[in-house]
Amino acid sequence: PYTTRPGSYVRVAKASTRDLRTGWNTVELIVRGDEAVHIVNGAVVNRAVDLRGVDGDPLTAGRIAFQVEGAEVYYRDIEIKPLLGETGGTGGRTTLFNGSSTAAWQPVRGGARWPIKSGAMEVVPGGRVGANDLRTKATFGDFKL
Repeated sequence: PYTTRPGSYVRVAKASTRDLRTGWNTVELIVRGDEAVHIVNGAVVNRAVDLRGVDGDPLTAGRIAFQVEGAEVYYRDIEIKPLLGETGGTGGRTTLFNGSSTAAWQPVRGGARWPIKSGAMEVVPGGRVGANDLRTKATFGDFKL
């Protein structure tokens, strides 16, 4: 695990976190206040603290974005749920992608290309940086994704 210094973000990926049995990785993102924990197949791979917006204020709510890094990526079964015991946290889930519809998402810029293949959203890289980035239509506070 890697913990960032306040106000920073560093991505840490480890080959040992890959799920060799299914070919799919299970990714969890838990956000509470201005802190986030990124978990891949049960292993903490990143922890960020003192998250702030472009104005320097602590982040308290916002959209969830998936970024294209120039390689093919597939996503399936995307769900979000409020944290239990948090404001508005009932434990209910909101399905953001169920294998057939991208209705909960919108492109960040232009016309993002995310076709659905075999129940998974496929990221089609290409074009200018950020052209295929996708984000939720709804905004969220503390959550587990």
